[in-house]
Amino acid sequence: KLEIRNIDRKNRLVRVRGKGNKERLAIFGDKSFLAMNNYLKANKKSWHSKSGVPLFVGSGIKPIAYRTIQRKIEQYIKMVTEGKRLGPHMLRHSFATHLIDRGADIRAVQELLGHSSISSTQVYTHIKPEKMKEVYKGAHPHGS
Repeated sequence: KLEIRNIDRKNRLVRVRGKGNKERLAIFGDKSFLAMNNYLKANKKSWHSKSGVPLFVGSGIKPIAYRTIQRKIEQYIKMVTEGKRLGPHMLRHSFATHLIDRGADIRAVQELLGHSSISSTQVYTHIKPEKMKEVYKGAHPHGS
């Protein structure tokens, strides 16, 4: 149900509604912007659409159903990996894990995921023993 008006092209931000109808900002990059731009052109739409105009539509003017998007993502994931629990949530988990593995602050990851509680974010993190040793050696006075 993402509407065109909720996309801030200049700052590469999108206002989304998530679980529990919570509103938050999500970041997107240049590749995503280019893909959205191409999509709009292909569907003869404009960035300057009036309020209530969905970005992604099926046949006609109705927004694409959530389940349709979910199935499409599952299909794409199956093209690159195997497993039982493949879906949009797996991408979210991978996103959080990659950020943490590359040194992102857990509070920043919490904001990016839109969690109100840090304990919800910690579920996504699995710190590898090598990373724990590296942090210990770099941050603890007796680590070296």
